[in-house]
Amino acid sequence: MLPDICRWHRTDKVDSTEYDRTMAIGRTQSNINPFVIDPTLAERCFCKTHTDIPPKSHIVNIFPNPSKGLFYVEIKDYIGPVIMKIFTTSGKLLETHHLMYSGLMSWRLGSGIWKVTFITDQNLEVSTIVVIQ
Repeated sequence: MLPDICRWHRTDKVDSTEYDRTMAIGRTQSNINPFVIDPTLAERCFCKTHTDIPPKSHIVNIFPNPSKGLFYVEIKDYIGPVIMKIFTTSGKLLETHHLMYSGLMSWRLGSGIWKVTFITDQNLEVSTIVVIQ
């Protein structure tokens, strides 16, 4: 429940209407909602451990695709270790390669349709289909 409340707190910011309503209620009841007066209070008290930041994802470009055998792999905004797995269209794992990605790389496959999966050091997995004519 707390992650939902924190998500709501982050997406539904205090506006002037809510602030004015809190002040009017405060004059009648002699107390105010401290979470409206200080919008950072909820974050500081309850929400620091409940982040809404999604895990980083990477875009993998394979080109040309279709190819005549040689193709290039580009992983946007990533440098580091990567595991490349090559599967048949039926899902059978053919090859696993542990590589260090530092920029554009080339690879060669025989003719067919292949599923190529890349796994980064943060266990983010991206798959794409490669067609070799």
